[in-house]
Amino acid sequence: MLCEFELIAPHYDVFTYWGMILFVFVTSSVVFGKLRALFPNHRRLLALGAILILSVPVVLTWSGVLTLLDATPPPFLMVPIYILFISGGFAFSRLGKKVNERVSLMAIVGLQAFRLPLEMYMHEASERGIMPQVLSYRGLNFDIITGIGAIVLLLIWMVRGEVSKALIWIWNVFGLACLAMIFFIAVSSSPVLRAWGDEPEKVNSWVLYFPYIWLPTVLVVIAVVSHLLITRRLISGRNVGK
Repeated sequence: MLCEFELIAPHYDVFTYWGMILFVFVTSSVVFGKLRALFPNHRRLLALGAILILSVPVVLTWSGVLTLLDATPPPFLMVPIYILFISGGFAFSRLGKKVNERVSLMAIVGLQAFRLPLEMYMHEASERGIMPQVLSYRGLNFDIITGIGAIVLLLIWMVRGEVSKALIWIWNVFGLACLAMIFFIAVSSSPVLRAWGDEPEKVNSWVLYFPYIWLPTVLVVIAVVSHLLITRRLISGRNVGK
């Protein structure tokens, strides 16, 4: 039974704890910095959005809401719903459309290169017993290939000045498939299902604590939004490969 499962907070580890904080702040600073440059008249609104996106998950973890297992339904089940809602809402909004019109396709592709060092970080987190190994590239997470692919595409563009639409499509679909796989693993290894075992090291409970909550609520959201924007651009056929 779910209520009989006892959550154990991840032990404090300097590298994984502060590494996640640094990773999130660097990546989000790049994204929101670009948005502020694109929409100078909406800087206050964008700043408010950034504060909310970063602070709300922190409040939920520090308050202990996400670790309430005896609630029906468990509050942490809202995390995957939140990811889909925020990602889809932004990507298909007017703001998302304007971003697609004003930002180079290859700039959005290049942004996805952050997934290479992120996967290396996640591997180290699993080695240190913070994260279940199944979520790393030693398990069933192949997203490191997406990060490498983004760098390769960017290099091709820098050398040739363009990248074929077919190549971007292949990479984009693969990246979305990797995110879908990660989504499946994360949910199936959650304290609700525990499909990979009941041992604490096999349960995906680390993201219910600060700062690891920022992995799904910030970094995964950025990855999903980027893929959706790229998909919109590829379908439109405008400035493909540039």
